[in-house]
Amino acid sequence: MLMDKVLAEPSKCPTSHPFAVNQGLHCCATYKKTNDPGVNAACDGTDFHQADPVECCQDAIQCTDTNDRGCISQYNAEGLPA
Repeated sequence: MLMDKVLAEPSKCPTSHPFAVNQGLHCCATYKKTNDPGVNAACDGTDFHQADPVECCQDAIQCTDTNDRGCISQYNAEGLPA
């Protein structure tokens, strides 16, 4: 059973929130971080990366990966399938 989880592909974020953030624990609808360094210094309005904190996303939802591996983004920065 554990081996199945290790070998399984990670889930993708849903199309409504296609970008993975917070190590894949959350998904965000936009590719740009909020510009609010008072919330978190990383919230500087630049492009998201998977390691960025969830506080920089205005509309984050929790990843629903059933294999406990976190989610990956649906699309890359150019809007192409990841």
